[in-house]
Amino acid sequence: MDNLGDGANYAFINDITYVRPKVPTLYSVLSSPANMTMDPKIYGVNTNAFVLAHNEVVQIILNNNDPGKVSHQAQ
Repeated sequence: MDNLGDGANYAFINDITYVRPKVPTLYSVLSSPANMTMDPKIYGVNTNAFVLAHNEVVQIILNNNDPGKVSHQAQ
């Protein structure tokens, strides 16, 4: 987690911030021509989309190394 130039708090995965797509992914798939659904570009700019083949298996390991908010109280 980090605050960027706009002051908002962002989560990072592999040093890439999460950007919510303007159109939900399922709507993009259902409204796109069949030959375009495997193209990551249709899912939005800066969304870092990974398009998987049918029955492809992906293992995701998520390590939370964020220590959380540190309190600096005078003692």
